[in-house]
Amino acid sequence: MMQGHFKPQFSGHSGDNVNQYIKACRCIPQPYGYTDAQLNEIRAVLLYQGTSGDARSFLDNLPEAVQDDFTQASTKLKGKFPWTPETNQAITMESITNLKQAGMSLSEYIDQGMSLEFQIAPNQLVSLCQYWLLGLNDQLAAHIAITAWVKHADGEMSFDSIVHYVKKPGLKYKEPNSFNVCQLVIRMGS
Repeated sequence: MMQGHFKPQFSGHSGDNVNQYIKACRCIPQPYGYTDAQLNEIRAVLLYQGTSGDARSFLDNLPEAVQDDFTQASTKLKGKFPWTPETNQAITMESITNLKQAGMSLSEYIDQGMSLEFQIAPNQLVSLCQYWLLGLNDQLAAHIAITAWVKHADGEMSFDSIVHYVKKPGLKYKEPNSFNVCQLVIRMGS
């Protein structure tokens, strides 16, 4: 994939949502002129390239014919690494509450948030957006993003909408004022 674009990733660790990973691999834009069979193979390559750790080892041990078929490979991956929200919710919530940009570039931090978005239960989306904003190095950018989202959003919270406002052209870092980002984020989520 092109640099700066989100690439789905899956390691097979507890907390990784295999269903969302497979969905992300399936939803690649359809290149012009490819047959369904060719698209199936392209998706299989994407599925393989995004894996690491236990998931990669598992795929490496599948017969080549299964590895080259997205449908078969994804079915095998789901069978080996089943995802249930109940068992993974606590681990994912801990990951969300510990979000911090720290030494990451904004692009890397966005990728981290997007990766978590694929692991969470739907009722955790607001928490993800809140903690992600609170973890930004630039709290003024977080304040502007929240304010813009509240003024212009269609009422639906999404990670993409928050990222859109953080990346808005012309946003420059200035010393944060006394505005309490935490209070606004908590109000927004309630």
